[in-house]
Amino acid sequence: MRVYHGEQTELPLHHVARQRLCLRATTDCWISAMDGQPFFYVNKGADPGLLTTLRQHLIPWLEANAPLFAEHQVRMATDPRQPLFTLIFDREGDSPNVFREMDTHRVAILSYHKFAGPDWPVEEFISGEVKLVGAEIVSMPLAERTSVLSNGTAVREIRKRTETGQQVPIVATNLSTRGNTTD
Repeated sequence: MRVYHGEQTELPLHHVARQRLCLRATTDCWISAMDGQPFFYVNKGADPGLLTTLRQHLIPWLEANAPLFAEHQVRMATDPRQPLFTLIFDREGDSPNVFREMDTHRVAILSYHKFAGPDWPVEEFISGEVKLVGAEIVSMPLAERTSVLSNGTAVREIRKRTETGQQVPIVATNLSTRGNTTD
């Protein structure tokens, strides 16, 4: 959220949480590469929401402009489940209909699961090694199941168990890396 203080344009009012006011503002939607560095962003005068911005601006731009390396083209040709790219976002993007729609674009989704249900039994969690972006390998307790969303879309539900016993539920639509915790 970027508050606008000028007089040259009329912008819609947005609730600005840090000031607890409705002010004229624009919204930035940032896209970052795997290493966390900014790749590009979309600035909107009116905030249509994450899902609308994804559909109307981000996916078309990425399909047209994101580099597609030869190695990835081979993987996509040999495995029809291999996505063009993966979008990672917070709970605002948790929408079964968007998950299904993005699958038609060969775009995988990785997001927190908004309505995960009850905790899974502790016995399901096994210590798995996960390679982080910086090549560091860490061990964490993970469990995985196939879940079916309200619209019938099958997803991987992966839960990480924290040291305090809390379970962090994540859904993934990329079914081509099932059981491979290093991807």
